[in-house]
Amino acid sequence: MSREKKLFELLKDLAPRLGKIALPYYGKIESQTKSILVHGKIRESPVTAMDHCLQELVLAELVRNEFVDVSFNGEEDTHLQFFFPHSFETEGGITVHCDPIDGTHSFVTGKNKFAVGLGLSRYSKGKHRFFGSVVYSPIENQLFCGFCSKSLFSD
Repeated sequence: MSREKKLFELLKDLAPRLGKIALPYYGKIESQTKSILVHGKIRESPVTAMDHCLQELVLAELVRNEFVDVSFNGEEDTHLQFFFPHSFETEGGITVHCDPIDGTHSFVTGKNKFAVGLGLSRYSKGKHRFFGSVVYSPIENQLFCGFCSKSLFSD
């Protein structure tokens, strides 16, 4: 099994575990706001302690499974990112993307759905080319995933 496939299998195993950790807090947790830059404009976005917790767990699993040679693109700032000093733009480099709670507003209010989102890309010719994606919906207990040995987008 290729190293990329092993990394994908780790994320595929991890997403449901993360969702099950978050589910008891659905609609029962406070949020704060953070300012993010989107298309040149500052936007306020909710963030919870659970966002940080789940992202830290992803990073810890990457370290535990010796995937420290990848770069990491997470939604939340974290001290564990120093384990992953690699540039997002290293030719041929792999990046793990993490949205620990996609739908934070829904998660906080307990209305509508939320998901755990994880992805894999390889940087090539000035672009991140995604080759793996894992999305877990804890409310529906559904896992959606895809892996391609080549990037999902061509030139």
